[in-house]
Order: sequence, then structure tokens, then C-alpha cells
Amino acid sequence: MAGLSGWIIMNRLFYFNIYYGIVILLFICAVVTVSADSLNYREKSADSGKSLQVLPQYAEDRIIVRYKPDARGPDDTLNSFMENTNKKVGGTVMADFSSMGISGMQIIRPPDSQSAEEAISEYAQQPDVLYAEADHLISLSPDESADSVSSSVSNSGSSSVTPDDPGYSLQWGLHNTGQSPFYGTVGADIDAPVAWNTTTGSSVVIAVVDTGVDYTHEDLAANIWTNSGEIAGNGIDDDGNGYIDDVRGWNFYSNTNDPMDDNGHGTHCAGIIAAVGNNNVGVAGVNWKAKTMPLKFLNSTGSGYTSDAISAILYADKMGAKVISNSWGGSGVSRSLKEAIDASSAVVVCAAGNDAEDIETTPLYPASYNSSNIIAVAATDYNDNLATFSNYGAISVDIAAPGVKIRSTYKDDLYAYLSGTSMATPYVSGVAALISAVNSSLSNTEIKAKILNSADAISSLKGKVVSNGRLNAANAVEAASGGGSTDPVDNDDLIVSFTAAPRSGNSPLPVQFMDTSSAEVTGWNWNFGDGSYSILKNPRHVYQNKGKYAVTLKITSGSRSGLLKKTGYITVQ
Repeated sequence: MAGLSGWIIMNRLFYFNIYYGIVILLFICAVVTVSADSLNYREKSADSGKSLQVLPQYAEDRIIVRYKPDARGPDDTLNSFMENTNKKVGGTVMADFSSMGISGMQIIRPPDSQSAEEAISEYAQQPDVLYAEADHLISLSPDESADSVSSSVSNSGSSSVTPDDPGYSLQWGLHNTGQSPFYGTVGADIDAPVAWNTTTGSSVVIAVVDTGVDYTHEDLAANIWTNSGEIAGNGIDDDGNGYIDDVRGWNFYSNTNDPMDDNGHGTHCAGIIAAVGNNNVGVAGVNWKAKTMPLKFLNSTGSGYTSDAISAILYADKMGAKVISNSWGGSGVSRSLKEAIDASSAVVVCAAGNDAEDIETTPLYPASYNSSNIIAVAATDYNDNLATFSNYGAISVDIAAPGVKIRSTYKDDLYAYLSGTSMATPYVSGVAALISAVNSSLSNTEIKAKILNSADAISSLKGKVVSNGRLNAANAVEAASGGGSTDPVDNDDLIVSFTAAPRSGNSPLPVQFMDTSSAEVTGWNWNFGDGSYSILKNPRHVYQNKGKYAVTLKITSGSRSGLLKKTGYITVQ
């Protein structure tokens, strides 16, 4: 961490020296309409791709305290006990999360005579305090900037599945044809057009916990969440949720009802998730119709505090968000943040980080928390390689998604390319919302299972992420809509799962199968549905005839066995 502090200080001095040059460069980029031929692309290095880092700094004017849930005061209530303890220590309650779903968690301002460290120590000594911890600062690295920025251009023509958005042809992560200027690998994408054959989305609510969202952006405004229980501008907390006039979310950094993005990062993430699709404007989101809930906890320079991130997550959960997208993280461990995530009924999608490190040995939070509802996301490039900057982890990182040179919305009605696991994360968030659109009864952990079990097996990701694969929206939507079971089978704690790539194509079709079961498997028995079988762990099979094929895998582990059948899993044309 000391090395990180030194890196940040050094780069702040560097950025101070070139500050005016950056302003001029950004201004030039902002007024130029960027074409595919004129783009000067550059690959971000591991250093320049750093996203959000939890720094060793913390708030001196507040700490986070959690009381034991069974603590009781003189009148046998937790509230009276907390009141008496705060009076004894001299702390002032700045926020109480009890009404937001975390009983006994408070943000406390220490007395003027105490430092934050002293207050933490004193609270921790109280018999019914579960823990007390610092409110860590979270900051956006100064190197996270747009590769290129432009305004939108018009286009003509439309299609029921392929959107007419003029920037769609540059969104290789949705549909990779090897197009210019990337010249990537055909099919190294999330198969969005195939998923859109089933659904282009619904009004599922997705919270974007970030630097805010430009809710007036031409390609986002129609998909911004609105709090129907609030009357705008009347100065009254109409819905009684503790926030006055929170019509379109909340700004937790400044404690106002205006979550406007003054950085650009949050707007970029929101566009990947839910830019309006097929509107002949800008770009297309993964989910054309989802409602984005802007929750700002980072300021214009990308700095904020853990307590505000907690507030945002609790707000999202209380106000009905089905998915919470978090393109931030760092090395600072926060027990209170984990508890807020654990308490959420939403799918909580988290960036794995951009340090090119194994987070099994160098953890990054919240991605490294072992919460059942977290999906931790690494980044891939347009050739299906793990991005050079991306963190990874065979246990902690669940899946990968496109994260290099991603075109999306940007603040001030602009569009930009950014690289990072920050960009990969909203792809997964968007697919989680597509799944909910076709099957609203699924729980957060069931949605997670659909996403992980339907990933495309990618050789560069083997042993790097839990699923060994890259996000595939088409597979996930098919699984959720009943087009084929991809649910793992649980037999005496033996989880059976597998993936295949490709899952469709012209005959003869070679398919690579991969067992992704969690157990120590000792035997495999594959049935490919065309009369062929294999006893290899990861067999390759060539389908010669047209048709839809069910695939079955039976595994044995000691005296136990399990079986998984995926109906209509392979399509040969």
C-alpha cells in the first residue's frame, strides 16, 4: 500500500505539470466528430488502466460502528443502548442504517478531542459493540480518462434485432465481426444480437453506484429510473424513505437529490448497461429498456467514502433495484461494506480491478468478498484474451466480459472509449437485467448461476476465473427463458456444470466442451446427443448433421455421482 501511495503522489505531481495540456487535449477531442478511420487507439497499460482504488486515507471526522444485534439497553431496546453508548463515548450519530436494513450500524462523528483512530479504539472496547472501523477514502486514479471523445452522428435504417444506433458498429463487445478499427476475432463478444432475438430488455431497475449519471444525456434520458413515490420539488419526503425529492436517485457525496455525473465514468458505465437501443442515436445498451438508477458517491475527481458507498447500496436495495453495478474497488477491507452487500437481494456486480494481479494473493474489494450474490468480473479484449491490465482469480473472480476500447455514453451528451474492468462490469449487469426480463422469478443467486454456467469457455481464461469463460448473453437468456437447462445439479454437495464453445454454427461444427464442476472429479461420461460419447474431461466433438442436440454430462467423484442435461444446447445449421 505504501507503494501505491507513492505512485499516486508521483502521478499527481506529473498531472499537475501537464494539467493545462490535458484540458486542451480534452477540449479538442470533445469538439471533433470521431470516425472509425480517424481514431488513434491506444492500449492502456496495467498502470494507465487502474480504475478505482481504496487508498490508505480515511475520514478523520467520522467512523463506522456496528453494535451487536442482540445488544439491549435499560429499556430493552437496541436504540437505547446505542444512544447510551454514544453518550458515554461522546460520539454523534451522523447516519443510522437500521431503517435501511442493517440493524445497529451507524456512522459516528467522534468528539472534537478524539482522532478517528482513538474513537475506533474506544468504541471497540465497549462490550456490546461488534466492531468499529475507519471510513476509507475511495478514489479514481488520475489515469482513468477517455481514449477519445466525440459527439453523436445520425444514421438511417432500422431492424427488429440489429439496432440502428450509429455507434453500434463500433461496439465490438456486443457483436464482433472483426470490424475496423479493431480487427478482432469474429465471435469474441457476448452474442448480444442472438439474445435480442428473445428479449431486448424490460424496465428492470439497475443501480449504478459510481460518479453519478448524466441523466439528461440524449441516449440515456429515456431510461433513467424515476421514483414514482416522490413529488418533485415539493421539499417533502413523500415516500418516507429518508430522502427528500429523490426523484431520480441520490447524490451521497454531497447529500443532495442531484446525482449528475461531473466525471464521466458513471455515465460511461450506464450506457453500456442501458443506452436506449434502436433509437437512431449514439450507441446501444446491453438492455435497451432497463431503468438506470443514478447513485453518486464519488465526486468530480473520483473520490468518495466507504460509508457513502454503503448508503448507496442500501438505498438501491430498499428502492427495488434488481441489479447493483459497482465499477470500483480497492485493497481496503471493510466489514460494514460486506455486510451491506450480504444484506442485498440484488445481484451485486463488481469490477475485479486493473492491476494485472491475482486477487487470490492480492485481494481487491468488494470483488474478493465471498458473498453469494457478488459476481466479480475480469476484462477481455477483442481477441478473447484476458486484458493485459485485468486482475484475475480462480476462486474470487467469477467471469470475464469485454473491457478494452469500449464505446459508450459520456457526460455532457458525448461518447467515449474507455478500457478497464470498470467497463466489463456493466456488460454483466446488463445481462443480469436481460435474464430478469425473461424470468422475473429468479433470485439473485439463481441469476448468478445462469450467467456463470452459460459462459463461453475461453482458453485464455482457464484457471483465471471461476467459470473459465467469457460472458455470453445469448446462452444466459436462453437458459433463463427455458430454452435449455443450464442449472447445476446438486447431489450431496456435488455441483455438476459444463460449458461449450461454439454452441451454434454450420456443419460440420467442431465444439469444445469443458467440465466446470466444482468437485474433485474422477470420471466423466459425455453424451453429445448425436449417438456419440466421450470419457475425457474436456472433449472436442464434431457435429456432422443439422439439428438441435441435447448434451449430458455424468461425473463421478469417489462414491458420489451427478448428472446434468442441457436440452437444445447445440444448434447445427
